[in-house]
Formats: sequence, C-alpha cells, structure tokens
Amino acid sequence: LDLLRFGAPPELLIRANKAAKDEIEHAQAAFALAESYLKFPLQPSAWELKCKPVNTWADFAESIAREAAINETLAVIMASVQLQRATDPAVRLLLIRIINEESEHAELAWDTLRWCLREGGPEVKERLKIVFSEQHIPSASEFPLEPIYGHGLPSEPQMLAMLIQGYEQVVQAAAQHVLFRAA
Repeated sequence: LDLLRFGAPPELLIRANKAAKDEIEHAQAAFALAESYLKFPLQPSAWELKCKPVNTWADFAESIAREAAINETLAVIMASVQLQRATDPAVRLLLIRIINEESEHAELAWDTLRWCLREGGPEVKERLKIVFSEQHIPSASEFPLEPIYGHGLPSEPQMLAMLIQGYEQVVQAAAQHVLFRAA
C-alpha cells in the first residue's frame, strides 16, 4: 500500500503483488510439508500485523531496507545454507523454489530502494546510510540446537554464524552499491 501511496511505477507494483502471492504459496507449501511429517492437518494461527503506513520518503525507504532488502536477502542465504545439507527430496524442491523466489523478492527490495533514492530526496540517502551502518544481528532462534541435516536444518549457532557473515558480505555490499554507485 505504501508503494501506491508514494506513486511507485507499475513495474514495482506488479512485482510486489507477485512477491506477496509467492509468500502465501511458501507458507502453504511449508504447512503441507509439515503435515506430511506429522500426519495431521495444520493451519496458521492468528498473527499480529505490526506494520503501519509511513509518512515520509525516509521512513518508507527505511521500512523497505529493514523489512525487505535485509530480510529477503538473508532469506536467500538461509535457504541456500539449508539446501546444502538437505537430503529429503521434498525439502530440497521447496528450498530451490524458495531460493529462486526470495532472490526475486530481494532484487525487488533493492530496486525499490534505488527508486526511493531517485524520488525521495537527500534525506532518503542519509536515512539509509544510518540503517546500513547499524550493527545487525539476525535471529536464528527458530533453528534447533542440534542440526537435522537431512531436512536442511543446521543448528542455531551454525545458522546464526552464516547469517552474520551473509549480512556483512552480501547485504552491506549491496547497500554500498545502491547508496554510492547506483543512486
């Protein structure tokens, strides 16, 4: 909705709509996989939606940076780490799909930041410099303490180390490119 509020070009709107549909399908596939293991049906529970409309270009760019560029990029890294170890064919197929689609989502986020930098004025660049200069410690708490490699689950400490490395080597490099080369 914020893309609409700030007058995003149709190409970004179309890609954002596809990304939202992809995320629903990822959840459906994950529930189906879990149901196949557990042998009983599952469904999502109620979820508190914490997002609220933003008022300025700088706020909008910050929300895209934090919620999309960083998180979607780390999702690709996370799924790639999982795929390296997964041996279960169903898990592998799902992870390959997730890697491909999350890569598209990350690319959309970085393209949206480029658009924000072009349209939003100098305060956008200053805000993004602050966001990407902050130390970011990703969460891996949903991973088990001991790995379950056949299902693509490294241990929590292993995944945390990979996400920290991914943030430092991939997210920060992409941020530097967007902030200083492409803008």
